[in-house]
Amino acid sequence: MLCPLGGVPGIRERVELDYGTHTIGRRSDRSDATVQLDVHDFFMSKRHAMVIVERDFSKGTVVTVCDAGSSNGTFINDRRLGSGESVRVADGDMMRLGNTLFRFSISHV
Repeated sequence: MLCPLGGVPGIRERVELDYGTHTIGRRSDRSDATVQLDVHDFFMSKRHAMVIVERDFSKGTVVTVCDAGSSNGTFINDRRLGSGESVRVADGDMMRLGNTLFRFSISHV
């Protein structure tokens, strides 16, 4: 589950993410970028980051964040990821994309 903090226009209080890859970004009429989670943040790239949710039978749910070559960076717990860099996140970790802050709530079932 992804919890936007600070009231993000167009996004519910909590976003349930199924297993798979979820692209987060800002939709634009001038771009053909496909995003599953559209965030209305001027500082967010059209394809900003990807959240990959996988089931590992020994570890439970594994969540990885990958920067998708964003202009303003993808930050996990205040550490900026390099372009294309991936990092595994844990329950309670914070993610900042543009001016939008999210908190991960991960169930390891």
